[in-house]
Amino acid sequence: TFSPGTFSPQELLINSSVSGTWSWTFNATDGPSQTKEVTITATTSAGTNGYTGNTTSISFPLVVDNVPPSATFANNGPVNEGSSATVTFSNAFDPSTARGGDTYSGFHYAYDFDNDGVFEVGDGTYAGSSSVDSATVPTDFLVEGPDTHIVSGRIIDKDDGFTDYTTDITINNVAPIASISGPSDALVGQLTSFVVGANDGSTADQAIGFGYSIDWGDGSPIENITRSEGNGSATTRHAYAATGTYTAQVTATDRDGGTSTPASISIQVNALNATSLQTLIATEPFVEFAPADDAAFQNEVAAINDLNDPGTEVAITLILGVGPYSGVTLSPPDNIILDLAGNDTDDSNGTLITGNSPAVTVTSGEVFIQGNQLTTATDDATVLVTGGHLTLDQVEIQESTGFNNVAVRVTGGSVNLGFNVLMNVNGDGGFVDSYVRSALVPHPEGIDAELTPNTFQVTQYTDEGELIQATIPAVSLSSTSVSSSAPVTTFGENVTFMAIVDVKAIEHGPATGTVRFYNGETLLGEGAVTKVGGQFVAEFTTDVLSVGVHEITAVYSGDEAYVASSSELTHEVIAILADLSVTKSDDADPVNNEDLLTYTIVVTNHGPAVATDVALIDTLPEETELISFTSSLGICLEEDDEIVCDLGDLADG
Repeated sequence: TFSPGTFSPQELLINSSVSGTWSWTFNATDGPSQTKEVTITATTSAGTNGYTGNTTSISFPLVVDNVPPSATFANNGPVNEGSSATVTFSNAFDPSTARGGDTYSGFHYAYDFDNDGVFEVGDGTYAGSSSVDSATVPTDFLVEGPDTHIVSGRIIDKDDGFTDYTTDITINNVAPIASISGPSDALVGQLTSFVVGANDGSTADQAIGFGYSIDWGDGSPIENITRSEGNGSATTRHAYAATGTYTAQVTATDRDGGTSTPASISIQVNALNATSLQTLIATEPFVEFAPADDAAFQNEVAAINDLNDPGTEVAITLILGVGPYSGVTLSPPDNIILDLAGNDTDDSNGTLITGNSPAVTVTSGEVFIQGNQLTTATDDATVLVTGGHLTLDQVEIQESTGFNNVAVRVTGGSVNLGFNVLMNVNGDGGFVDSYVRSALVPHPEGIDAELTPNTFQVTQYTDEGELIQATIPAVSLSSTSVSSSAPVTTFGENVTFMAIVDVKAIEHGPATGTVRFYNGETLLGEGAVTKVGGQFVAEFTTDVLSVGVHEITAVYSGDEAYVASSSELTHEVIAILADLSVTKSDDADPVNNEDLLTYTIVVTNHGPAVATDVALIDTLPEETELISFTSSLGICLEEDDEIVCDLGDLADG
């Protein structure tokens, strides 16, 4: 017998005299399901050499191996970076084609999108995989081009026989998309901000950044912004030197050299004058200009000088190039903070302002000058301040060459010398000439008191009492301040006023002399200057100030080394709590037991007029024996351990 399959017994002719073989053919159609145990039985027929009906059997395993399927695995590339792709199996084949076989049952598929041995679709088994012969590779796996990306796929038959394939997807680089945004209008010379940007389908390109090339449309050189990480958005500024309508264009280039098509923006540039600038600062608290040349610089300054007070603070900065620029007068109105920002440094020469009169004159407002070289070729101060407040920072000032003048002259307003201010004095010229020391802020640290070319104009009295204007060197300056022991005191109490004389140049000897203390124009008294704890101090104590507010001033007399100086006002308030006051004192104190103790009571009228019907009551201490009592005014009586006095009328004072 034979199983499986249909088998018809075959009669074999036996030649008994020789050995023989028997063969059998089986057409296997589906392995391994057709693997069986096969048994072959041979039986002799009657009359064969005397052997009748003899049989013999032999068994053997029939192993039918599964043959894995085959197919073609391909993709729809090339694709652009940041796009998806499709991978597909086609021409699937398996030799098991019979009903119920592998081909009849259908194939399953698994997909490994990054060829790392881990399937993203399916698990690699027939039961755990997809019956779909194609898959979409997500954009996350195709983010960067130009590149080649390997995807692996597996075709699986129902017996878990499989064949693995790979396909290479070509990824193209895609140029970024550029953008530019900014205002639709500006003034001539105004530094205006623009935002350039780029978007790229490649997250890697986006992260690494882009290079930008900007054509401002005004004939100026192409501006290039170097690629940097994360600069998918970058801010840049530009100033147009003339009126007109301009189109600015920008292109973006990714790290792979892909360059975008240009993005553009249109901007209308209007004339700069006081009217247009006034309109601008009404809505913009910070405005910057970059003058193209000296003419533009002078025009910008003229427009600023003609502005009206905007009501709230507005900062206007002029960003200067190397120059040279001619001398300029700065007169900004209130609430305008004007900054001339140059590029001169300790290491390299930069912005130069040179004038045939003072290089810079400040007449009003708040002005900052930084990073500039200032020179003049005439017999005048290089910097002249007649009003307002000037702050210098990182400035080199050259005193007039060929003349003996001064680097900085202050006839009004004030100057802050800031830090890192270099003054070059030629010949017998001077560093600073100021009408008062307090005009230099901070003072006197703002200058070196040892530099004798620093002079100040002061108003002072001569020994004969004549009021004169005098020029003195910085080394002779002094300043005086005054304070009181208590800003509010009660009438009749002592108050001490203390003056501190500050001379700063202590190596020229201690301050001596006296300080006079004035109540308004009335001299209260004076105190000698002595050194106390490193300070030069004078004090005066008084109790004669009347009720009210007093303006106290301290005036230092000066000495052979230092000139006189006056303090600012300090206010002293003398108050009373009521028109009448009562004081009580005892004598003797301390007192021994059994000794007499005398009390004195004083009633004072501080009021503006006579006090009428004045009465006084004083309660005696317990267990006190009253010996006697008297009064200089009125009548006093003892009533129930109290002394009651009717004093009548009490004059003021």
